[in-house]
Amino acid sequence: MTGGLPHDTRLERLAVTLDNPGAPKPAERAAPRPAREQRPTTISVTAVDRLKADPFAFYAQQVLKLRRLDPVDADHSAAWKGTAVHAVLEQWLAEDDCNPDRLMDRARARCSKPRPSPVAARLWQPRLTEAIRWIEDQERSNQTNGRRPLAAEKRGEARLDGVLLHGKADRIDRLADGGLAIVDYKTGKAPRQKAVDAGFSLQLGLLGLIAEARGFEQLEGCPEHSNTGR
Repeated sequence: MTGGLPHDTRLERLAVTLDNPGAPKPAERAAPRPAREQRPTTISVTAVDRLKADPFAFYAQQVLKLRRLDPVDADHSAAWKGTAVHAVLEQWLAEDDCNPDRLMDRARARCSKPRPSPVAARLWQPRLTEAIRWIEDQERSNQTNGRRPLAAEKRGEARLDGVLLHGKADRIDRLADGGLAIVDYKTGKAPRQKAVDAGFSLQLGLLGLIAEARGFEQLEGCPEHSNTGR
């Protein structure tokens, strides 16, 4: 009793508890084991790397159907670059049969269209021009060696060990000897050889399996070569 009033110590004890919560007890890493009927039987070639590197992330996306939302003020430049490059190269094959003399005009026309970030587009345009020059030279070399484009943004699928594997090849070419070449465009960094040797970055190899299984409609041939375009 202080001054005739009772002394309540509950708030004091709460404050002490907050300052001294005791020994930490970290939670164990999540290890979900979904029932067989919950496990996906269809998987994209891009999701295989996620399954191998982070099974929990794969579980969250494929079983729980969770998707990460972009921030409201997210920078649109990365998405714009990827969309622009794929659109230009797809139209270039479909309408120009990959004529090297027509590619730069298509790229410039695409850059002149409205986009989410004009400043980002301006900053990125010199890099795009450099990449276009490289593609032109590469295509001239390809055609000299008898390599011809067949399809762009080609979807395919194949059933392997009870799982339907599906994916989209940015470009497929016919080689001079009749084989197929699969190309994947990257506006960012290409996979490191170390990651490939470790069994990651499997996209191109899996697309090759789909091609080998004749999973790309109207395209036949053994995949002999695959590469990532910068």
